[in-house]
Amino acid sequence: MWRKYIVNQKWKLLHFVVISALFLFVQWLYNQPLDSVLYSIQLLGIGYVVYIIYDIIKMKNMCDQLERNREQKNIDEIFLPTARNEVECCYQQMIEYIFEEKKKREKEFLSRYENQREYYTQWVHQIKTPISAMQLLLKEKELQGISTTDMEAEMLKIEQYVDMVLQYIRMEEVTTDFVLQSVNVATIVKQAVKKFAIIFFQKKIEISIDTIEINPISDEKWLSFVIEQILSNSLKYTQAGKISIYEEDKYTLVIEDTGIGIPKEDIKRIFEKGYTGWNGREYKKASGIGLFLSKKILEKLGHHIEVESKVKKGTKVRIRFSGKEWNMF
Repeated sequence: MWRKYIVNQKWKLLHFVVISALFLFVQWLYNQPLDSVLYSIQLLGIGYVVYIIYDIIKMKNMCDQLERNREQKNIDEIFLPTARNEVECCYQQMIEYIFEEKKKREKEFLSRYENQREYYTQWVHQIKTPISAMQLLLKEKELQGISTTDMEAEMLKIEQYVDMVLQYIRMEEVTTDFVLQSVNVATIVKQAVKKFAIIFFQKKIEISIDTIEINPISDEKWLSFVIEQILSNSLKYTQAGKISIYEEDKYTLVIEDTGIGIPKEDIKRIFEKGYTGWNGREYKKASGIGLFLSKKILEKLGHHIEVESKVKKGTKVRIRFSGKEWNMF
């Protein structure tokens, strides 16, 4: 800091040197006593030193205040040091103007976002009504002996995509309605498998569920959404074979399929928002949102997700529940 200060004050130091040289030149020109001139230069030097010390102290106080501002979490509690001259005053006025404009634009953005969020939330709830009505009609047709398997499978997909929109909106909120308690993972898995039973039947895919005794501290609703997303992906990219759900250890749930697998170059990016990878482009089935949401949800819950896959061999998804979270209550 001191080196920068000296560099910034070089013109003032040069000014002192020039004035001292002028004093000596006048003394030589008029043949004045050298002692009196040197005394004048000494007084001038002392004045410069006092000014520099005062300026350094003032500058240090300003820097300390600015440094304290950087540590403030609330931007409204930031205060700029008192301006020492007109130039600093102009800078502060410009900073205040930029800050006010930024606040104004943030307010406008939040207002637009809130309107958009309300619209999408309302749209999701509205579209659920005809979906429920169509499901009732399909059940009536099934009771009449008319096969509706394909239609039911497509209806399930529509409902899942609508739920995904709603969960995405909720995840973008600053606060999320997590209800943390001990949850029975086995129950969640069975409910998810039951929900997709029509697709298992339609694609003739075998399901294997081993004994699962994992009971982590989590949120049942959000964890259900994640498991459904992973199971949906397994069904989407498994044309024949088997999906196995089992407990790898007391902290880890595994959902394994015998599907088409994921190319190695896509593994690192499958959790990116909007990334569909080769499989998504090839089969035109991926939205690039499901795994992104799943990872975000699990991170907020204190859990972890990882994927292991080989092309044409299948995919293994692990949900690791943090052992530390089990003792929250």
